[in-house]
Amino acid sequence: MSVVEGSSNGEDTHVPDDSVEEMENSHCSTQTDEYGDGFIEPYLTAYHLGNLDAEHPGEISSSQQEPRCHGASFLKETSKRRFCSIHEDTLQNEESTQTKEDHDTSISQDPTDHYYTYIGDHDYTYIDNTSIAGRQHVKEERVKATKSFDVEGHPRKVTVSTSGKIAVMFRGRRVSVYDTEGIITVNFLTDIIKIEERHEKTIPIFPHDVSFGTLANNDVWIVGGNQLSHYVAQYDCGGRFKTGFAIPPISEPRILALNRLSNRAIVTETDKHHGMVKVFMLNGMLERGFGWRQGLMYPTGITVDSDDSIIVADSSTAYIYVYRDNGQFLFKFAGKGTKNGQLSLPLDICTDSSRHIIVADSGNRRIELFTSRGEFIRHIATDVELLSIAVGPDGQLVLTEASKKKTVRHRGAVKVFGLNGILERSFGRRQGLMHPTGITVDSDDSILVVDSSTAYIYVYRDNGQFLFKFAGKGTNNGQLSLPLDICTDSSRHIIVADSGNRRIELFTSRGEFIRHIAADIDPLSIALGPDGQLFLAEVSKKKVTILTNY
Repeated sequence: MSVVEGSSNGEDTHVPDDSVEEMENSHCSTQTDEYGDGFIEPYLTAYHLGNLDAEHPGEISSSQQEPRCHGASFLKETSKRRFCSIHEDTLQNEESTQTKEDHDTSISQDPTDHYYTYIGDHDYTYIDNTSIAGRQHVKEERVKATKSFDVEGHPRKVTVSTSGKIAVMFRGRRVSVYDTEGIITVNFLTDIIKIEERHEKTIPIFPHDVSFGTLANNDVWIVGGNQLSHYVAQYDCGGRFKTGFAIPPISEPRILALNRLSNRAIVTETDKHHGMVKVFMLNGMLERGFGWRQGLMYPTGITVDSDDSIIVADSSTAYIYVYRDNGQFLFKFAGKGTKNGQLSLPLDICTDSSRHIIVADSGNRRIELFTSRGEFIRHIATDVELLSIAVGPDGQLVLTEASKKKTVRHRGAVKVFGLNGILERSFGRRQGLMHPTGITVDSDDSILVVDSSTAYIYVYRDNGQFLFKFAGKGTNNGQLSLPLDICTDSSRHIIVADSGNRRIELFTSRGEFIRHIAADIDPLSIALGPDGQLFLAEVSKKKVTILTNY
């Protein structure tokens, strides 16, 4: 058994028609980058609607490897194009030609407006376009993200499953899957297993794009590759490789979508400023290719709506191209500009249950809403630095953003690792952790963290869910100054070594102050013994003290 080597190396196995176009592969182009420490790179995305009842392709291998975690770094490309190639994590930027097409699109009212929610860190401007006496009236109000959570690393792509799982693709080879509370459920590296001469061979690939499977499961699909080949690969809900097939390598990154039945992989190509969409069966056979003749140049977003129409966003022409599932061209809309209904550097696209088309317009720093016919409805959000968007099963709009460059100092976090070294979850930053100096787990598996900078005690469930914080900076009863350590006793009392106030404090499990255990001491560290004794280390006295009756 082996990864299927796709038989689509430039040859179309489908009966040719007007929609089929061929492209030849090219070597990597020479590009230049500027890197900034505080920036995140806009990257390629797709949103998948659908149901997987996949046919089982021929020679497919599966792996039982455990998911692994990989670190990530981030960058900003300062050129307008913001593309990257995939040679072993080397990112490059290419100056490309740009068309000067302007397209005025009329504003329409949509009777089926949706309320959108967000995952992000910012407030958004909601603009509702209505018409009064033939004139456009624009009403603005501030809309705040309903949910937001930190991710460990620097995201390039987000997608949402029909069951509400959120997959985030990071630079490098890591994909993480979160629940709606931001808790990591799966962390894995994008490797594939290939059988060569009856031996399994693990091949690391760098993902370009990620998409979810179906209503029946939470399988994750990626398109990506290395210097030698590109692959479409499927991973189970535990991050283990299941199946895949090879496709010809190209110099530019690809994006991925699946049809509603998830039995076709729809993949983009860019070669010498010519873009194309190719539809593969899951055995790697090329079924059709299209898009070149309509002027596709740099497709950066692709999605399939509930009617199986294929919708492609092109960052170079700033047009949205709409095709039937058989590749027949229907129409294009938008075009380059800053007016309502126009786009500038669109990076991603998705659709909702009413077939509204939602576009992440990075150049204009806004998210645009169109009807299924391409008529402009309104701006969903403005003044956002967009990376990727997706629609959740209940109509939520999930997005990742790149922030303006800034230096962020003194940010703390708690990380939970399995004993195999896999990062399971990370939390604490959103609650304001700065300098955590003590941590303990009580008999109820709650995680308690003391922060010497904020002087707060933060309490979390074992899954990372924030419960409450208490204390704070001061000298009054129940307040702390430079707390350095923490522990709990068998009754879940919380004991804190407060170096700044030179005392040891006792609280209930709910954070209510009880009393000072000891005063006029210089506690550096504390611990509880098996019989309830309190051990403390004092810096100035260079001794360890044992308190038995406190």
